[in-house]
Amino acid sequence: MMSLLRQVRHMSTAASAPSGFLKVSAEQIKPLLLANQHIFAKVHMHNNAYLVTKGDQMRLPYRFKGLKVGDVINFEHVSQIGSRDHVFQGDKYISQDHFNIKGVVTALTAEPMTTHVHHRIKDKGYTRTQRKVPQTIIRISELELKA
Repeated sequence: MMSLLRQVRHMSTAASAPSGFLKVSAEQIKPLLLANQHIFAKVHMHNNAYLVTKGDQMRLPYRFKGLKVGDVINFEHVSQIGSRDHVFQGDKYISQDHFNIKGVVTALTAEPMTTHVHHRIKDKGYTRTQRKVPQTIIRISELELKA
């Protein structure tokens, strides 16, 4: 296995692998990622991508209906899982058969009150709006590859 690590620096399982990357199957790259302790994942939520590792905190600029502090979220849309040397990448998303990523809701808060000043050209005046953007804070509790 160590000789394979030396031969292959970067690996990708994408259908169209960029230049400098080797295209391999999931069975070939999983042992290389499982040997590494520090892995990351690119999680997609509401058209935003978040690069996370185990123990990271995600601040999402919206609230989910029905969520409470302490609820566990299972992340389904993941496009990349990798380490410093190897990346496991799907065409769009990776199948859930290959990974298990969970997060715990730690807080439902809001940003501080901000005042936005809008200048209207024709009215020759200003309109002030105040807003307090809600936030959901999630801590990644589990990030692992299934063998």
